[in-house]
Amino acid sequence: MKLTEMEDDVANTRDLTERYVSARARLMGPIPKPEPIGPKREPPEPVPSLSLPPEPEPDWCPEMWAPPERPLPPLPGALLPDAPLEEKVALVLAHVPSSRTPNLISRLQYVTASVFGVKVRDICGRRRAADVCEPRMIAMAIAKELYPSLSLPYIGRWFGGRDRTTVLHARQKYGPLIRKLIDR
Repeated sequence: MKLTEMEDDVANTRDLTERYVSARARLMGPIPKPEPIGPKREPPEPVPSLSLPPEPEPDWCPEMWAPPERPLPPLPGALLPDAPLEEKVALVLAHVPSSRTPNLISRLQYVTASVFGVKVRDICGRRRAADVCEPRMIAMAIAKELYPSLSLPYIGRWFGGRDRTTVLHARQKYGPLIRKLIDR
């Protein structure tokens, strides 16, 4: 039934709503506020937190990437596409800083991309082709092996927002090779 066909003197929906509210208030009374169940509790005291420094959030995305301050010389790995994987990983390890420096993960991405002949944008992007996945996983594993204080989620965020389990998988797959080359 349409509102215009009603036999009552309701002109529009606003009048109908007002009538409903007034009738409900007359019949049922005002809506009571719910009272808490049980005894009144005091707010808990704050728990002292650990005094760990907060992990810095990466303020970086592939579109904002800039090369390192001191540009690297061209790396010969890009010229050797058929070189064995072990030689390429050794070349990456030779050019990556061993101590924590500013932009260390972006430098690692730059070196890895140069050695494997891919773009940094691809290493940090969504592509899952084998020619991009392998360098990305190697770079993630190197990051975790060389800088163990960095958390898995932190490293994953630098590589295109990857999950921590992806970094863990990369470490499990390429960790033994990287540890062997580091120990040499």
